[in-house]
Amino acid sequence: MVSVYAAEHFCGAIRITSYGGQGVSKPGVTKSDHCIVYTTEEPPERTPAEAPDMLQDEQPMQPYAIRIDPHPDAGWGLHALSRLDLADEQRVEYYFRVKNLGKVNRASMPYLETQLKTVREQKSGRSFGAHLDLGVEVAYNGGAASRVLSRTGLSMDIIQAQKETGYLHAAGDDWMSDTDESCSATTAMHDLEVSYRELVEELKRKFFQIEEMKELYHDDKIRRDRLQEQGTEVSPSDEVFDAGHKLEMSFRKAEFQRSKLAADDAYKSCIAEGLEVSIVTESGEWEGK
Repeated sequence: MVSVYAAEHFCGAIRITSYGGQGVSKPGVTKSDHCIVYTTEEPPERTPAEAPDMLQDEQPMQPYAIRIDPHPDAGWGLHALSRLDLADEQRVEYYFRVKNLGKVNRASMPYLETQLKTVREQKSGRSFGAHLDLGVEVAYNGGAASRVLSRTGLSMDIIQAQKETGYLHAAGDDWMSDTDESCSATTAMHDLEVSYRELVEELKRKFFQIEEMKELYHDDKIRRDRLQEQGTEVSPSDEVFDAGHKLEMSFRKAEFQRSKLAADDAYKSCIAEGLEVSIVTESGEWEGK
């Protein structure tokens, strides 16, 4: 998450997500609410699948990629399909345990401000004037509005000493402290359950892809059987199609099994933490406990 403003007892933050490795091509995602966010030297390219559907009058992602400078002690990097959800602003109380993972690159700050303003205006239908409360210089020079924080336990080799007050300190690299262990535990379990549900959604998607391929192949086989009944020989291209179909199905099934194993592991972790979640069947559907 990226903190975009700070109040007395909480901050507002927008989330970083890859939507399970799909980017904004995931069904139901509003592309224009997002922009690319990255930790590499050069920004990744938008994938062809993320292009807007002109027939559906979709708008593209916001044009400017936002660079994140990871904290020197943080062992992490963003996925190539990580996207910043500019419309999903969340309230983070200062008593939540968080980790300082870095901050928005200075050169990216004006673009972050501009795109936040654009998305807010699109959602509200009104103008916010020349600037938001997010000030570029103030934010970069120690304010909350440039920090990257995590409530999901991303790895850090060294976690900086946290203050005991539970409030934000603007100087240096100080960030938020945890004054409530129970809140921290609740957040961790929530993130574990969210992770599990995302894996299940990915599993469902792969299952339905397999089913769709089976249906398409079945329809094509019916077509060819009818042609053979009429005395038409099977063309070489049909034989190539058969071989390609078998290879693709083999690949899809292997991908499904890998996702199934990941979902099973996540399910066991949820149960170990006492969470009430559902079991995933072979078809990728939910099955109540």
